[in-house]
Amino acid sequence: MYAVLTDPWTPSSTYKFLLVHMHQKMRSVCQHYWLHTYSWLSYSSALQGVLCRYCVLFKRKWSAGDRAKNPLGQFVVKPLSSLNKANEHIQAHEKTEYHVFSKEQAESFIINFENPNKAIDLILDNENQEQEATNRKILSSIIKCILFIAKKSLRGNIPD
Repeated sequence: MYAVLTDPWTPSSTYKFLLVHMHQKMRSVCQHYWLHTYSWLSYSSALQGVLCRYCVLFKRKWSAGDRAKNPLGQFVVKPLSSLNKANEHIQAHEKTEYHVFSKEQAESFIINFENPNKAIDLILDNENQEQEATNRKILSSIIKCILFIAKKSLRGNIPD
């Protein structure tokens, strides 16, 4: 997953994308500048179109704000394979809440992968262990005080 996020396959500028019959012409299903302009886009020759790498890798099925949980389509489950208003579709996807959330997850994944000592679960675990050690020291001193007072009280009640 790390390799796909940080070093995705990008076709060379001479790569010939698959041509499909569209509007009585043969057209490419992808443009090179899309892949350079939008770093989250990936081309799939098997699916014959472009997908959002973040949304696919982080398994977006529906938008968090969608109470009806309508399944996601273009860029996530099915590739963009039409040049008709493609730039508008790409820009609209980039602004969706589920894409933004997937992008944040991807960035966090990369940070945690590159710096495992900074992973939030490790940081929280270390803080919990430090808090437990501090609490044990405090509790130990409280118990010592109680024992000291108890010994003094017993000595005061016992006749000499």
